[in-house]
Amino acid sequence: MQLQLLDDQVAYLLKDAEDHPENTVLQNIAKVLNDRTASNSDEIDDKYRAAAAEQYEHEGTLEIDPDAPVSLSDDPGAYVQAWVWVDASSIGLNAAEEDEADDNDDEEEEKDCEDDNTCRKCGDEYSPDGDGWDGMCPSCADRAEAARAAEDAGGEEESD
Repeated sequence: MQLQLLDDQVAYLLKDAEDHPENTVLQNIAKVLNDRTASNSDEIDDKYRAAAAEQYEHEGTLEIDPDAPVSLSDDPGAYVQAWVWVDASSIGLNAAEEDEADDNDDEEEEKDCEDDNTCRKCGDEYSPDGDGWDGMCPSCADRAEAARAAEDAGGEEESD
C-alpha cells in the first residue's frame, strides 16, 4: 500500500520532526520524506531539462546544460536555465574589439604566467629560450599566429 501525502501534510510532518528532535519515529519519517522528495525532485528536474532541450535547444544559439538549475513554479511548469549566444556585433563590437576586451580580461593571468614560463593558454611550462612568445608555449604561440594569419587573410578578402 502506497501512502500519498499532500504538500501541506508533508510540510507539517517535517516541521513537527524539526520541533521534536527527540522523537525518533518522527525523525525516521522525516528522513524518508526528505529522501523521496529529493529523488522525485531530481527525476522531475531531469524531465523538465529534457523537455526544454527538446522544445528550445539549438546548438550554438540556445543550449541547456545537463545539470542546469530548474525552478518549479506555482503555475504548472518550471523555469530551466539556458545559455543564449550573443554575437559581439549585436552590441557594437567588431572581432578586433572583442579580442581586445578578452585580452584585457586575461591581463592578470598573463602577468602571472610571464614570470614563471607557464603558458597562459594551456598551462604547460616552456623554456624561456624556446620559440614561445606573448606568454604562450611554442605550440600555443604557433596556433595563435596561424589563427591571426587566417583572420588577416579573411579580412583582406572582405575589403577587396
